[in-house]
Amino acid sequence: MTWNGIAMYAGIALGAPLSLWMNAQAGIMVSFSVIIFLAGVSWISTVTLPAVPVDPSFVRVPFYKITGKVSDQGLALAFSSMGFACIASFIALLFEEKSWNHSSLGFFCFGGFYILTRLLFSSYPDKFGGYKVALVSFIIEIVGQLCIGFSVSGWMAIVGCALTGIGFSLVFPALGVLAIRKIAPQMRGTALGAYSAFFDLSLGLAGPVAGLIAGWLSYQSVYIFGAFSCSSAILILIKTKSRNP
Repeated sequence: MTWNGIAMYAGIALGAPLSLWMNAQAGIMVSFSVIIFLAGVSWISTVTLPAVPVDPSFVRVPFYKITGKVSDQGLALAFSSMGFACIASFIALLFEEKSWNHSSLGFFCFGGFYILTRLLFSSYPDKFGGYKVALVSFIIEIVGQLCIGFSVSGWMAIVGCALTGIGFSLVFPALGVLAIRKIAPQMRGTALGAYSAFFDLSLGLAGPVAGLIAGWLSYQSVYIFGAFSCSSAILILIKTKSRNP
């Protein structure tokens, strides 16, 4: 889980500034050609992976039952992912609205600090427990979202992006530890798939909901929404802790 996140957010951190540079140097067609080429490299590296052997004696458990077992952690992940989705969807528009420069630094700092936190503290969920790590992570992410929501300058918003990256970095593995500990070993792959689906669900819902908020209020209010969403994740985490001490 640690290296999966590092790889994905490294692409986010490097993609924004590199795409701007390529567009300025060679134009939009070259930029998208590079994107298509890199996607092809990813596909080739995937199809050449060796097949994983399947135990024929394994009894398949219905997916909905496994989803129910990880739903608490999945919902906490979904609500906490709203902050990332808001940055990905609206940070450039916020900078444009405010006439601030260097919006790509917001993506870079989010991804860069996300990766740095994963590299330095990836052992913390196993060392201190998923509950404590997730709780601290949520608090840091809330501070980051509020920093963007009440920012008075581009640099303050960039700091908020960095704090959001730090806070969000360990959320997935911390909640993942809590999710799979009650799942039988032979079902943990499916459980992780169900757990990860909540992240995808969050990304799918965050854009339209945050877009409505931005239309009614402002782009900065989107990040107040992100902070409230992450606060909801804390409530879910506390409820889960009280139910499963």
